[in-house]
Amino acid sequence: SSTLPLITPLMSPPTSASPTPVTKHPNENDIHSFAVACQIDPLFDEKYMPLVEGAARSSMPEGWKVKIDPDDRWYFIHTNSAGVPTESTWEHPKVEMVRDEVQALIAEDERREREMMEALNPIDPEQAAIKNRRRDKRSVQK
Repeated sequence: SSTLPLITPLMSPPTSASPTPVTKHPNENDIHSFAVACQIDPLFDEKYMPLVEGAARSSMPEGWKVKIDPDDRWYFIHTNSAGVPTESTWEHPKVEMVRDEVQALIAEDERREREMMEALNPIDPEQAAIKNRRRDKRSVQK
């Protein structure tokens, strides 16, 4: 009988069919690596770390399992409905979802900050007149 080869990235994680299952929660290094993979700076973006840590500690998406390699690094294996491994990767399967969610939160925070700065620093009357003309022009074109 033949088995599907594992699809692996560069510097592939182990491909053993039955690696040692994870018995501990992700450690600080795992959480830090997950945050960096999500394009989050754990120090600068500390506000978003509870979301990142919660995602890293929550259950895996269907078909995914967390494993630990001999160097105590986590990696991820996806299996099909028959339980046959189809993919192994170093990247947590939730990275893209968490990255998008945090980036949306950052964009919203930046928008609020701009609005607050505009409220605190009113523009001069000439700039206000230009802004109003542009707004009026846009509303006429609609």
